[in-house]
Amino acid sequence: RQARYVSGSGTQRLRFSYLVQAADRDTDGLNVGTGALALNGGTIQSLAGTDANLAGAVGSPNIETNHKVDGSTATTPAVTGVALASRPVSGDTYGAGERIEVEVGFGVEVTVTGSPQVALTIGSATRQAGYLSGSGTKTLTFRYTVQAADMDTDGLSVGASALALNGGTLRSPVGAAAVLTLGTHALTNAASHKVNGGTATAPPVTAVTLASRPASGDTYGAGERIEVEVEFALEVAVTGRPQVALTIGTGTGQAGFLSGSGTQTLTFGYVVQATDADTDGISIGASALALNGGTIQSGAGAPAALGLGTHALANAANHKVDGSTATVPAVTTVALASRPASGDTYGAGETIAVEVGFGIPVEVTGRPQVALTLGSATRQAGYASGGGTTALTFHYTVQTADVDADGLSVGASALALNGGTIQSGTGTAAALGLGSHALANAADHKVNGGMATAPAVAAVALASRPVSGDTYGAGERIEVEVGFTIAVEVTGSPQLALTIGTGTGQAGYLSGSGTRTLTFGYVVQATDADTDGISIGASALALNGGTIQSGFGAAATLGLGSHALANAASHKVNGGTATVPTVTAVAITSSPASGDTYGAGERIEVQVGFRIQVTVTGTPQLALTIGAGTGQADYASGSGTQTLTFHYTVQATDADTDGIAVGASALTLNSGTIQSAAMTNATLGLGTHALANQASHKVGGSA
Repeated sequence: RQARYVSGSGTQRLRFSYLVQAADRDTDGLNVGTGALALNGGTIQSLAGTDANLAGAVGSPNIETNHKVDGSTATTPAVTGVALASRPVSGDTYGAGERIEVEVGFGVEVTVTGSPQVALTIGSATRQAGYLSGSGTKTLTFRYTVQAADMDTDGLSVGASALALNGGTLRSPVGAAAVLTLGTHALTNAASHKVNGGTATAPPVTAVTLASRPASGDTYGAGERIEVEVEFALEVAVTGRPQVALTIGTGTGQAGFLSGSGTQTLTFGYVVQATDADTDGISIGASALALNGGTIQSGAGAPAALGLGTHALANAANHKVDGSTATVPAVTTVALASRPASGDTYGAGETIAVEVGFGIPVEVTGRPQVALTLGSATRQAGYASGGGTTALTFHYTVQTADVDADGLSVGASALALNGGTIQSGTGTAAALGLGSHALANAADHKVNGGMATAPAVAAVALASRPVSGDTYGAGERIEVEVGFTIAVEVTGSPQLALTIGTGTGQAGYLSGSGTRTLTFGYVVQATDADTDGISIGASALALNGGTIQSGFGAAATLGLGSHALANAASHKVNGGTATVPTVTAVAITSSPASGDTYGAGERIEVQVGFRIQVTVTGTPQLALTIGAGTGQADYASGSGTQTLTFHYTVQATDADTDGIAVGASALTLNSGTIQSAAMTNATLGLGTHALANQASHKVGGSA
């Protein structure tokens, strides 16, 4: 039997593992013979690159009598430990929006299907921590997000029968069902883990990291992007364009928000300009993080604490700047980013995706192309996405005449501008040659266009979350995403049947035609109720007079198969409770044409976010405080979504030298309505989301 390598690279001891099979038996103890260690296509080398001497690998000198094997006896996974793996952000008490994580350890590796749960006793209430990760290991992690109503003053508990399958499974690798009882590992009143959901925890910054590296040495040149990661103690949601100020020599560069909303780590980016210079390394001050008219909040709506404190960075010596040197973007990788729907061969209608990586971020205009060699023919994969990043993606859809029996190729000169541009952020043209990154006869990427591929369901996921806890109220929209193996085209209004208690709700098609993922939506009605979680059956997807097919007309296979969902416990329904739309965010999403001041005729755009979708009638307004005056921003768009957009055109008499403000009572109906789909009126107060004197949004109407 072969034990596979598990860990130990970089140390003096390597670990190998073998999973006992049912047919295995050794009554006097296993033995590791001389010469047992083999490379199997890998390498074992010193740090200097010298191959290890495997001939010297001597096996066990004696039979290991304490390590007998009897595969006919399946080891039952049993709980060996339970631990609270999270910590409150402050002190010993979790606030609303914080996540409680529980780790459950087993004596052997366990494989998980579905969504097992661990019941947490919080005060007099029971809350379900859903399975998060760990399948295939000995430790499973479960997570619960504290809600406003949760309270426990002496510490949460985890009872002996807290672990439940919830329609899923916990088994050993050979299929033995786990024993679920926690026994003596149950936890009672964990004093360091109290709960007070009445307090929304303000997410503090826990780390600041320069996540990028100069293309060469320790110095960024013009066009390179400096990326900064700011980590928070909780997941945060972002609206607008917050910024991090980088001190570059004697100047300041504003790194704008790039990504990370909904996670604990936000990424900010700044492109080095020709005039930038810093010979001892850039710095990030303690007050560098600013909202810039946007918001950074916890899931419970608590504004983040923006101070970086001890996480500020001073003179990062490996991150110097010399903008007088323009960095030329060059290709560093080429990869086939797609896979055939079946086996190693693409059929008609399937998309071949090629990813071309550069050493620094590049901007794209027009439609550059990558030439694919398919058999004796050349086909052009058009630019699809990636501008502003280091990786560009190109797509080609297989046609019926395409054939390549030994695998497609991408030549060294395959990348062409096709009338467009690929440049650094400061306008330096990219070097287009692929060089050694060219691909020849990729054997796992053959092509047979004479074979029309039928799209099949590859995934089903509940893409929405209840506004509060684990239960949707009337007016909330349940959204489900159905993923297919290839891109599909939709006509008409296909539906997805949701089993809600003893009833059925039809989720209508919303979006996704032309992609691999279709989204369906259903608005909870007053009569809907499901106390153990909605289900989606294997035959839930129906055409309803429409079509779902590949670009070449091959009808999709509609069965969900193993992707069906049973009693999703985090998605219960109680339509008897109407969810009230309340404001969760306010952000100025426009920018002045020049500097920080709007001139006459410029349009100021403000977005107001709600916690559920709202429908608008008439023309509600948002009052902008502009100096000593008020300008009414009229409703422009967003009905049927969670975000409404308002517009105001600056007048010649408008002036505000310290920045416009949006007061807590700024939103008014103006004889219109803002309601949930269940006709529940929205709460109009902006509360803590009001904006005061936005310094990047001044007004000089006479300009």
